[in-house]
This record gives sequence, structure tokens and C-alpha cells, in this order.
Amino acid sequence: MKCSGYEYLEWISGLDQSGEAFRKMKGFLVFGEITIYSEHLNMLALAFDRIDSRTQDEKSQQLTSGFIDALGAIHREPTMGMMIRGGR
Repeated sequence: MKCSGYEYLEWISGLDQSGEAFRKMKGFLVFGEITIYSEHLNMLALAFDRIDSRTQDEKSQQLTSGFIDALGAIHREPTMGMMIRGGR
């Protein structure tokens, strides 16, 4: 999945900004990368599932769908993880 920094910020702005999922995902903007392990799956999946898709633009809807799919893949294969990192 690819997006610009603006698209990323727009995407995570749909989360409860006082919640742990927002804090975790905002870490990318602070540190330049974040790692998602199996212990983050439930918290992140629930938080992104709660976003009303009617409040998201098409790109954010695609990111949410792809992200939830990736979280499901990690759930099925817990030795996997995910890293979100900035590109060139």
C-alpha cells in the first residue's frame, strides 16, 4: 500500500484522536516508521473498523480496507509483522 504523507494523515484522522490506535499510527509521523506486531492487531482492527466509511475519501477507504486485510493476514500467520515506513 502506498500513500503520500498528506494521504496518511487524512487516513488516520478518522481514528479517535485520543485513542491508542491513533497514537500508534501517529508514531509514523513522529519516528518515520512503526512496527505492527500480533499484539496490536485487535486494537488496530477494531479502531479502523469503527471509522464511518462515509467520512473517508476513496484513498482512505482503500487504505483502511487494505490495512484490515493485512492485519487479518498477520492474525492467520502470527510470525509475520508489518512495518510502515516512509519512502523516497
